[in-house]
Amino acid sequence: MLALALLAVSVPASLSLHPLLPPSARSHSWPQPFAHPPQPPSHAAQWAAATALATVLQLTDVGAAVAALPPNKQAVDLPTLTKIVTADFTDRRYLVTGDLTKNVYADDAHFADSNNDFGPGLDSWVKGVKALFVSDRCRLALTGPVVADGDKRTITFEGWRQVDVFRLPGAPHTPVFTGTTTLTLDPIENIVIDHTEVWDQKPKEIVSNLKFFDPKFDPSGFD
Repeated sequence: MLALALLAVSVPASLSLHPLLPPSARSHSWPQPFAHPPQPPSHAAQWAAATALATVLQLTDVGAAVAALPPNKQAVDLPTLTKIVTADFTDRRYLVTGDLTKNVYADDAHFADSNNDFGPGLDSWVKGVKALFVSDRCRLALTGPVVADGDKRTITFEGWRQVDVFRLPGAPHTPVFTGTTTLTLDPIENIVIDHTEVWDQKPKEIVSNLKFFDPKFDPSGFD
């Protein structure tokens, strides 16, 4: 039986990745990359305090609203934010590298996909992605437009395709799978508070088609 273990990462186990593995590998004990360290004051609490301050100071225009942002966060308009998160996808390949623009995400932003709810925590999600994937062998391509909706307070990646290669013995990889991603923004500021992927394929279908020891795998349709 092939023993599967993540490379050692010094974080506590708080998320089961067993659904991503074949049944034969689920009996093994291995560290989990997505951890939830002690959280600072919640996003809602920070924004409530910031909004109260803005009200007192009568800060109503976009430039003045900078004073209401939490530390290390960037005040941008919606078109600029859309360009930033698009570049995170196309240039920095953040879904498989973890390299996103942190100053446009809330520190306690919530992350989920069709297989797992990773919970709140920007840094824990980034650390988990970096621990889980062999990023230079993963494949990622945008296949649909990126649409911002100011009324709904969302930015939606309307189509992408992806192949994940896991940092495990045998470098197992998924088949090509597809989906969409919706970023939900704070009601007031252009900061991402939720990141949710919806896959077109069922997780069980993806898991059942994992391939091991397949270094020549090179699917078409990726730059």
